[in-house]
Amino acid sequence: MKKIERFLIMLSLIGIIARMMLAGGSSLTLLLSLMSLSLLYMYFGFALFNDIRLRDIFKKASYKGLTTIHIVGAILAGLALSMACVGILFKVQSWPGATFDLGVSLSLCSIIIVISYSKIKGPHRQYYKRITSRLVVATVISAFLLVIPRKGYLEFMQRDNPAFIKVQEAQWDHPDSVALQQRVREEHNKMNHH
Repeated sequence: MKKIERFLIMLSLIGIIARMMLAGGSSLTLLLSLMSLSLLYMYFGFALFNDIRLRDIFKKASYKGLTTIHIVGAILAGLALSMACVGILFKVQSWPGATFDLGVSLSLCSIIIVISYSKIKGPHRQYYKRITSRLVVATVISAFLLVIPRKGYLEFMQRDNPAFIKVQEAQWDHPDSVALQQRVREEHNKMNHH
């Protein structure tokens, strides 16, 4: 499972870099890699953090010596990382809801980091190191994406679409305007069909 995780992380990084370079296909790469990573953490986080191999998930012997706290902690860490992947995807793609997703994941990751770090010197050191290392990376990325000014980010990511930037900024100034919302959708569709 660690190999799958590494592969998806590398694919996500390639997608983010390609998206910043305005390369074609980057949106699909990001969507597939970050959503797959999100699903991996959500459904298999308990196994990943407890160092249970994928083929051993259904074997009772794999869970010998694990406490309920380790399983619940791994599930919560997996959910926090899953939410971080979704937030990162939404932010990089400039989709609505990114701030909420990043804020929730940042809060969850921070709480779990504090708990994990306080127990890292104990008898289950490797378990807490596996959780803490991943959560720290997710927290740093989420915090960075949250503090990026919305306007500057839009201008950078859509630098080849000045009409979209103009109409999106106008819609931000008048969020209740149905006409501006429609124009944003129209400009967005024009960008995606070129």
